[in-house]
Amino acid sequence: YYVKDEREKSFAYSFHTACDSKGFILGSMVTGGNVHDSRMLDLLVSKVTEKIGKPNVVAVDAGYKTPYIAKFLMDQEIRPVMPYTRPRTKAGYLKKNEYVYDAYFDCY
Repeated sequence: YYVKDEREKSFAYSFHTACDSKGFILGSMVTGGNVHDSRMLDLLVSKVTEKIGKPNVVAVDAGYKTPYIAKFLMDQEIRPVMPYTRPRTKAGYLKKNEYVYDAYFDCY
């Protein structure tokens, strides 16, 4: 059961797929919609590595872009390719360009 907000509630699932550069499916996993994408990549890469061999590069979409996944892939000597995502500053917080450098304390 997936709940995005109070208006959007439904039964949902996610289909995690690993493909090669030609689009052939190398492995897949199905999870409930309430399981975040980032929790599945290490299992999927391990599954593909076991059956087919270790990839040199893994390209992911923004749902898999986390420090844990980047470190996991680099520890496996697999190059992570991740999309650029804009910083999401919450309302009421300073934006990056609003910080001021303090040379005396060497900090922002």
